[in-house]
Amino acid sequence: MKQLVDEGAIGELRLIRTHFSFTLTDLRNVRMLPELKGGALMDVGCYCVSGQRLLAGEPETVVAQQIPSTTGVDVRFAGAMTFAGDVLGHFDCGFDSSNRSSLEAAGPDGSLVVRDPWHCYDTGIELRRDGEPTELIAVDPIDSYQLELENLSDAIRGEASPLLGRADALGQARAIEALYRAAESGERVEL
Repeated sequence: MKQLVDEGAIGELRLIRTHFSFTLTDLRNVRMLPELKGGALMDVGCYCVSGQRLLAGEPETVVAQQIPSTTGVDVRFAGAMTFAGDVLGHFDCGFDSSNRSSLEAAGPDGSLVVRDPWHCYDTGIELRRDGEPTELIAVDPIDSYQLELENLSDAIRGEASPLLGRADALGQARAIEALYRAAESGERVEL
């Protein structure tokens, strides 16, 4: 998807929408424990944030809202981020909704949709353009965890660089921290 966006398949990137949720009812699950830094943003929302950052770079401002669970962690979280070039991104994630996941990038010439970007069970990218049938761009199914481990192994042996290195980890941490500040303060946070 990043390659298609970078090549201009949808024109200039203007909007990114992501979501990731599932139902979690076990309050003893590690995802629900504040002492282990649980919560929807840290567990599934981080994928939404990372996907948007991959396509648009680092966010410049964020706003957010969260709904706490009885354990104190966020059970539902929604945020909006602005990126350079007036690109807008919004996402939602949670533990109290049905199984949902998708990543959409939109521009003036169309949109790209990945229906299962985080698990990659349902592969393929939909290219949607006004007045045209949706084009399905095939992507071979592959175990994303295997690819991750192979890249890590190659990096340890000095045969490759990590696909997502230190700068990405720091950018992700800054974005998530800003989203939590925005949700707690109710105000827009600049990065």
